[in-house]
Amino acid sequence: MGASLGVENIVCCTTRGDEAAARLVKNRHNSWQGVGEAEEFQAFFDCYETQEEMAQRGHGSDVPRRYPLERRGSGDCQRSLGLVPEAGFRTFAEREARHGLPQKVDPDSLLPEDVYEDLVPVLRNDVRDQWKHRIQDGDLDETLKSQLEHGFPELEEWTSLSTLRRMLRASQGNMSQAVPMLMKAIECRVRERELFRSMRCQVACDMRIIGRDRENRPVIYMSARSQTEHLRELIPHVFLAFEAASRLAQEDGQAIFVADMIQIQPHLNMDPFAFKHLANNFGVVFADRLKCILIVDFSFIAQAVWSTLRPFLSERTQKKINFVNEAKARVIVKETMTPPTQERVLSSFDINRDELSTPDDRFGHALRTAICDVPLGGLRAADEALTTRCWLSEEKIESAATPPGHLHDIEFLSLLNVERKQALDRQKKREDLLEDTEHGSKILGLHQDLQALADVLDERVESKLSANEKAFFVAYKSFMFTVQKEFKELKQKADEEETKTRRDAKIQSLEKELDWFMNEALRLDELVKKYKKELDKWKGKAEALEDDRRFLESQIKQAKRTNKSLRSAVEQAQSSAYAALVSDDGQQQAIKAQEGPTEDPVMGPSYSGLSQELEEKYQTTVKRLKQQLQQEQKQATKLRAIADRQFTEPSELEAFFIECVEQVKGDISERRKLALEQRSALRGPEAKGRGYPETLPPQVAKLAQQPTLDDFTVTDRRKVVELLLSSEHVLQFLYDKLFPAEASGQY
Repeated sequence: MGASLGVENIVCCTTRGDEAAARLVKNRHNSWQGVGEAEEFQAFFDCYETQEEMAQRGHGSDVPRRYPLERRGSGDCQRSLGLVPEAGFRTFAEREARHGLPQKVDPDSLLPEDVYEDLVPVLRNDVRDQWKHRIQDGDLDETLKSQLEHGFPELEEWTSLSTLRRMLRASQGNMSQAVPMLMKAIECRVRERELFRSMRCQVACDMRIIGRDRENRPVIYMSARSQTEHLRELIPHVFLAFEAASRLAQEDGQAIFVADMIQIQPHLNMDPFAFKHLANNFGVVFADRLKCILIVDFSFIAQAVWSTLRPFLSERTQKKINFVNEAKARVIVKETMTPPTQERVLSSFDINRDELSTPDDRFGHALRTAICDVPLGGLRAADEALTTRCWLSEEKIESAATPPGHLHDIEFLSLLNVERKQALDRQKKREDLLEDTEHGSKILGLHQDLQALADVLDERVESKLSANEKAFFVAYKSFMFTVQKEFKELKQKADEEETKTRRDAKIQSLEKELDWFMNEALRLDELVKKYKKELDKWKGKAEALEDDRRFLESQIKQAKRTNKSLRSAVEQAQSSAYAALVSDDGQQQAIKAQEGPTEDPVMGPSYSGLSQELEEKYQTTVKRLKQQLQQEQKQATKLRAIADRQFTEPSELEAFFIECVEQVKGDISERRKLALEQRSALRGPEAKGRGYPETLPPQVAKLAQQPTLDDFTVTDRRKVVELLLSSEHVLQFLYDKLFPAEASGQY
């Protein structure tokens, strides 16, 4: 019971002394011999329940019929089935008064927490649709075809609310897993329909329902030591054991499985194909049916294999499977199971480990400790005696007092023979009594006539019913042919509508993609044009700067040449002035030497005044040249500003050109507005009724935007030129440029 019971996987071995071993063997031998029959016993019948029985359970004809289950008890001890809501109905109405039925418990009020209510209708519809298409397409083998010819009750039963919830819990809400699981489970139920109907099979192993745990779940017990057939023959036995446990389970439909693997016979379980078949079908049919699995005294090799495979399983499955030894298993059984079940399980452990027990002892013990006749078959002695007394209470047949050991040979045909003999005796007594009366022969004749009429009445009624049945089938066949024809037409229309819907959806998705690509292309085109305009603008600025650079370079070169020439002129003037001063000084000295030293004080100031006058003259010339240089620089700056203004401030003609362009843009806007109004008038309210998107395509949406120069057609551009040439000022400007005044004056 593992993690769900609060214990861990435990594997251990113990060794005992000879005295302890002998005492253990003795205790084992005594324990299983004193176990009596279980008080609770369930018997399944191989027929469907009737409509009256379904009505007693509170279900209508729309609910799938179940295989009935009858409760029997040993002697006067009868166990209440109040905790088994799905197992309380009986098969025969005349026995209803002997055992009261339990109250119906609604399983929907006791749902577990991990249900997926929103996925239940989706799973039901998907499974039914897949089976419908599979039957229509003929995707069935011969076995399935032959079974489905007699009806398909499994589809209704296995698409019930409880089964759908169970499949969703097993797959944890994964629809991709739940749908194949349920499809495979229904297919397995159809293939094994006779097995699940009769609830009988060949006994190949000791696998039985041995009792219930403290939460009233059925406990399935299996002894590997008692296996007598190969795994392939064991599969029906396994299916019936778990099917019976599922029908005996409470609302959650889960059971406990205890596998006693002592003295397992590996050579009987080495068929890989049988193991694969069991694993594939068992896992889907009984999905989420096991609360936990307790494996007792398994080999270390198997446990090593389990340790290797365990990480590949889900955490939920890992918690369910537990390997323990016998000692730990006994503790778990005492903690989790009811006292009667504890006694039966522990005695089963003892008899399987008792070397003195024979196969007959083990099989007899299994029959005594089982609470259900499936899958071991046959009723127990006390139950058969109780049932026989119920059937023959009015007749009081002597065979009802037969010892329990001989009651297994009593069959229903024997009871019919006894009743026939008693009927013949009563008829002979009536004839002897009526022969002596006055009208006895007449009464006997009328009785014979009535008897003959009664004998042929069934044939007459059968013939009438057969004729009516044939007529009904003819009418029904005609009606169903019409219905099938209409159904095919409706299906074809539905397929056409579905195809049309898918096509429209595909068209809409493609249109959306096309709109996105067109918008993206337009956006990229706008970016390219924007960047191109910026590139042209920067090219113009670069050209203007290049012109300025060339102009300034020429001005600088010219200024350098001017400065150089002026510097050479200044040097020449200075040298000539210096030479003149030197010559004047020599002459003055010669005159001074001739005239005498008396004139020195008078002539000195005149020579110094002449050199000062020349210096002032040169300074004045330098200042004048600097002023001219500053004026030239200011003129260059002014010319540069005028050149820059030509790129920023529009002229009068440019403003008139822009006005003409704006006028043509207004005409384009009016034309687009008129086109939008005409398009909306043509579409009307029908476009919304068809389900088309209200968003306009990019070509139409562009009409609502302001026009740009790229939207101008050839006609629009020609109109701009016409408006431009309609101005007299423009014509006069062009005339002046074409025929300047100087050129005209020469002629």
